[in-house]
Amino acid sequence: MGQGQSKDELLFQQVSYGNIEGIKALHREGASLEWMDKEAKTPLIVACMNHQLYNVAKTLIELGANVNAYRPGRHGGTPLHHAAKRGLESIVKLLLLHGANPLVLNDDCLTALEVARAKGHGNAVRAIENHLCLFCGWLREFHGPGFLEVVAPQLVSKKVWVVVLPVGSRNLTRPYKLELAIYSTLQDARPRTIIALWKANLQEPKLHQSDPSVTIVDNTTKSGRCMCAVKRKIGGDKRRNLREDEKTRVKLGPASENDRQQLTWFSNACKGIPQTSPGFLQNSVATIPPTAPPAAEDPDLAMAISASLQSAMQERPPFPDAQPNFEASSSSSAVNTGKQGFLGTPNQSTSDSELVHEANPGGVGQADAGFDLDPSAPPIADEIPTDGPIHYPSIDLSPVDMSSPVAEELPKEEEKNASGSGSSCVICLDAPAEGACIPCGHVAGCMSCLNEVKAKKWGCPVCRAKKKRLVASICVVAIFLGFLYVYGGSIFGSQNGSSSALEYGSRSLKRLGSSYLGAEDDTDGKQAESLSSFRQGYGEDDIVPKSFPVCDDRHMELIPCLDRHLIYQMRMKLDLSVMEHYERHCPPAERRYNCLIPPPSGYKIPIKWPQSRDEVWKANIPHTHLAHEKSDQNWMVVKGEKIVFPGGGTHFHYGAGKYIASIANMLNFSNNNLNNEGRLRTVLDVGCGVASFGAYLLSSDIIAMSLAPNDVHQNQIQFALERGIPAYLGVLGTKRLPYPSRSFELAHCSRCRIDWLQRDGILLLELDRLLRPGGYFAYSSPEAYAQDEEDLRIWREMSDLVGRMCWKIAAKRNQTVIWQKPLTNDCYMEREPGTRPPLCQSDDDPDAVWGVNMEACITPYSDRDNRAKGSGLAPWPARLTSPPPRLADFGYSNEMFEKDTDLWQKRVEKYWNLLGSKVTSNTLRNIMDMKANMGSFAASLRDKDAWVMNVVTKDGLNTLKLIYDRGLIGTTHDWCEAFSTYPRTYDLLHAWTVFSDLEKKDCSPEDLLIEMDRMLRPTGFVIIRDKQPVIDFVKKYLSALHWEAVATADSSSDSVQDGDEAVLIIQKKMWLTSESFRDTE
Repeated sequence: MGQGQSKDELLFQQVSYGNIEGIKALHREGASLEWMDKEAKTPLIVACMNHQLYNVAKTLIELGANVNAYRPGRHGGTPLHHAAKRGLESIVKLLLLHGANPLVLNDDCLTALEVARAKGHGNAVRAIENHLCLFCGWLREFHGPGFLEVVAPQLVSKKVWVVVLPVGSRNLTRPYKLELAIYSTLQDARPRTIIALWKANLQEPKLHQSDPSVTIVDNTTKSGRCMCAVKRKIGGDKRRNLREDEKTRVKLGPASENDRQQLTWFSNACKGIPQTSPGFLQNSVATIPPTAPPAAEDPDLAMAISASLQSAMQERPPFPDAQPNFEASSSSSAVNTGKQGFLGTPNQSTSDSELVHEANPGGVGQADAGFDLDPSAPPIADEIPTDGPIHYPSIDLSPVDMSSPVAEELPKEEEKNASGSGSSCVICLDAPAEGACIPCGHVAGCMSCLNEVKAKKWGCPVCRAKKKRLVASICVVAIFLGFLYVYGGSIFGSQNGSSSALEYGSRSLKRLGSSYLGAEDDTDGKQAESLSSFRQGYGEDDIVPKSFPVCDDRHMELIPCLDRHLIYQMRMKLDLSVMEHYERHCPPAERRYNCLIPPPSGYKIPIKWPQSRDEVWKANIPHTHLAHEKSDQNWMVVKGEKIVFPGGGTHFHYGAGKYIASIANMLNFSNNNLNNEGRLRTVLDVGCGVASFGAYLLSSDIIAMSLAPNDVHQNQIQFALERGIPAYLGVLGTKRLPYPSRSFELAHCSRCRIDWLQRDGILLLELDRLLRPGGYFAYSSPEAYAQDEEDLRIWREMSDLVGRMCWKIAAKRNQTVIWQKPLTNDCYMEREPGTRPPLCQSDDDPDAVWGVNMEACITPYSDRDNRAKGSGLAPWPARLTSPPPRLADFGYSNEMFEKDTDLWQKRVEKYWNLLGSKVTSNTLRNIMDMKANMGSFAASLRDKDAWVMNVVTKDGLNTLKLIYDRGLIGTTHDWCEAFSTYPRTYDLLHAWTVFSDLEKKDCSPEDLLIEMDRMLRPTGFVIIRDKQPVIDFVKKYLSALHWEAVATADSSSDSVQDGDEAVLIIQKKMWLTSESFRDTE
């Protein structure tokens, strides 16, 4: 045993040797079973990668190793992923037997089942599916004309292996979705067809006819969307594009005429009904989910039907092990039973037209969805799983009828034959139909059930079903008419009716419910008038809300345009493989949350900078997931009421400060200072974690835009902003990042888990667009130093790609490589014709970014930049006040630039005079200029210990490149939508004529006020500089928003005012919880 090795390392070493006794001895001495090597492998993961280490894996599990230990990075995942990848069936079964979760996604967005399918390991596929599925067995698939299916079914059908299994939820107590997989043979690892059952339609099953069948229609994606939008990708299969009107129709029947019961089991499984208790819940008692109270007139019938369902669900058909060499020699199909099952008794719907979208593994039925009416906001699931890279809840907004199912109406052609063969009892669904009820003549059921119906005077179930459907239809129509009466008074001519809930996205709040108003709604037909013209103001009799409602506490971290729940509420069809689900998807007007976001329980005023760089209050961001997951990397540590940031990272073995100095040393910068005497000022940190890299750059007079999505590393950007570090929620997906071309001197990626080779290198080409001439890309990742076959392959392909992009290696040492972008177009012009990636078209605007798709092309320099052989920028801090080279693009002169800088310097001084004793030197850290123009407001704060997020609106002049040329940072945005940041992240918002700009758009100024409140920290400030009518308008909402006016200034009292502009300075009050707020109201 090597010297200097810890017990943990020694135990890890014994795993490879297969030394079980050594493992046990070291564990008794305190060695950890969860120690990770530099590739994040635990001892159990290593054991699960070799079939000869089966007994070692079993020993580790028995000693308490975590079977769901997660290895981040490409080709990572849980031990089950690694075993499935190699087709180790025995180890797969061992892990599943001891609680491995087969629904966990790895960083490639694949479950263990999908990994096994992609690698072609049918034995592992069968093992996982047998453990998961609600149903698996042989059925017959019809694919010919309807008349041939009756005349010669054997000619137009074939036997297929069918599996119904859950997807989408990794917590067994939370909702899951179902999918249908069809295999041509049991030897196949990859299914021939996959149907997302929650998106498909289940036509009325024909279970009682002479030719029983179940037909499923899959509503596929729109034109241009690949199958991955319907189902996550399966290996490297090529995607096929689907026409918008193309649908997949699957018709299945029993494998033989004598085996119809198994088709019923399949139909039930498609609705989320397993046959018996699930494998993960074998210790619990299988129960039928409690049903909603039946109607008063038929309690006995509901009880009888429920009893018959319980009897049917307790049947246990035989299930042979499905192995790759399995051959079906019997005409009856194998069907999954509870011993190998996964799911509990789910909720079920009685709908005939659609499948149940989700099931509840907890076995608890819910009669109604619990939707809050106060505040009026879209309902979402109570618990949202956030323990994985692509993990989302399954949400169905439609109420589910949990009442006992009623008998279905028989086909008309069979009504004439009360004793026709092939019909079953519609009450017990088991015995053959032997009689009909009187006087309607419907075939109702077996004699036993009919006698009981007659004795208890239940009446005909078929007739009762007709009546119930009629009553339900009448109720729906009545509710719809009532809705129109209440909410659409203007349609029917009502001029004095008030709405009972918030009018989402409305231009006016005059129609708010009376409980939120300071007076009765007595406006004379002017409720629908727009407030877009602030000049008109409000009269004395106009109604304003006394208070905005408070959102539920579960929305305390809501980001409206990055809301994971919205994806499923809106049933968006997004391609997970290209990270579309992490991009902005804003709710429509009717789904906006018109309520105030509450702070978490125990929220405290944030710690001030610079102390906040190293510690924050745990109560403000109550998430410790990263502290546990990255405990060996010093990302963050929980200490009492605080979370401490030691400055570590995955590749920051000696801290971020020394890592930054090592990069400067590699580039031969003087004094190991990455600032390079002011030549390197702006940095883009991709996949930034908690932004310690950006935090430690600030001491070198370098400002970084720390970028990360809200993915598996939960709340990393929220931690960064709470620390007072510049950060933004974004992802390299399909859209351009919201920054102009040639904005950054350095791009950085340290174990950022990005596949730079995908889609012809489009993500690396996006970085190329953002880098200045001669800019650097510092890349710290295993591909830069590891020697295993996969990493070497990636390194070779990446080196080839950047070579064709004309990048050169500036330095390479240990785990880091630094590439440099060329200064001119010379290299591009010297490439061979047809070299990829190509140069972008001449009409492509590299600075157009809002909602613009990325392009896999190289952005060449303009003639001016090519001649300058560089950016032409002055070193920092001189560049802050020097006219930027791109100033001429907007027709601005140097004199105009200097005048604008001087004007805002005077205005900022006036602001601070108005704030007076309200602010001290460290009161304001995170500042946003909501309409930055040329960035002169931020430039005037150069001497303040603060940073500014400069926002340039998408509809105005795209002056954001001037802001970056001044050594500042910012982003493009549309203030008709929510900003990409967490709640409570800014100390000061500066809004110069932002509200007046809304006059030109169909946007709500009230929505903007609520959004500003969401972004603003408690006790934070708002400075509004706008026309006097706007100021008067905002003042009317101060009480409702729990803001208070601090100071005002009009044009007559301020020599630096512009025309009729006035200034209003506001402070947000501190209120702790939504409950305390409602009590005070």
